Amino acid sequence: MGGVVFVFIGGVVGAGFATGQELWLFFGRYGSVGILGILLSGLMLGAFGAEILGWATKERTAEHGSLFSRLLGKRMGLGADLMLSCFLFVVVAVMEAAGGEVGKQFFRLPVNWGIFVLILLASLSLWQKNGIIRASSLLVPLLITLMLLISLASFTLPSQRVALLPDPPLPWWLAAFFYASYNLLLVFSALCALAPNLLSLREGKLSSWLASGILTCLNLVLFAALSRQGGAGQLPILSLARRLGPLFGWAYLLALFFAIFTSLLAATWGMGRRLSGKLPEPVVEVLILILAWPLSRFGFAKIVASCYPLFGSFGFLLLLLLWSGSVKRNRVALLWIK
Repeated sequence: MGGVVFVFIGGVVGAGFATGQELWLFFGRYGSVGILGILLSGLMLGAFGAEILGWATKERTAEHGSLFSRLLGKRMGLGADLMLSCFLFVVVAVMEAAGGEVGKQFFRLPVNWGIFVLILLASLSLWQKNGIIRASSLLVPLLITLMLLISLASFTLPSQRVALLPDPPLPWWLAAFFYASYNLLLVFSALCALAPNLLSLREGKLSSWLASGILTCLNLVLFAALSRQGGAGQLPILSLARRLGPLFGWAYLLALFFAIFTSLLAATWGMGRRLSGKLPEPVVEVLILILAWPLSRFGFAKIVASCYPLFGSFGFLLLLLLWSGSVKRNRVALLWIK
């Protein structure tokens, strides 16, 4: 169960999470009502995470393509398969771009060198059997610990008044839905690939709810810290860490790298599981990492700004369609309360 929990969390806590931008965009700028958004998104992550594991287990599949075909039909399933595969490829490029930016900002390395180091480390991890589970089980607890230390230590700083952003484009509840659906897309393929490792549907439900519970608690602590200090800006959590001193700055750097790395592993592994066939899965995964390199050169900010809203909407629609398909097949609707 621990492997599923850590891969789930590791897939969600990418660069957007670790910088604090994602949290402030979806919840922080709504003020205190953002707490309700965090709780609602946590419920969605737990419920639909359990559904994804249940769908894959019941349908006896370990990759998203065949699952879409069975629940949505061949034509619609193919369209969803292509969209999710494109999304995962973009995520790989985004995480590589983020890794390049980390190398540039903190170590003054050329962007390509930072990306190369990240690809090399990811390839070595994925080449090992159960490499993603081992890496996530090691790095995710460290990531959570570092983020909590920075957030809790920030309560020793004097608070700052920050004005809310005027007129958020979405109501808080819809922003919460888009946050959850986007992040469920990040881990969709990885959860399908993990389904064969489950001993029972109950284990899958417990793993999903435990992962979402940890993420919700972490989001609430970060929300409180950013709200006291002002979450607006490009790297709000980095601003907190730097105000706390050099040691916290380096702790944040480690946390950011762990977040980028675990999300990169989850996206690459899920996509590799889908595309592996004639070639061994590790070879496919290394090819994905290399082919995403040119796209990553467009830069982290540009890729996120262009693709984030599109795939958030797609994730919301996809979950509704899959839910409808599972109900029609009368297989696994409402798994988490059965």
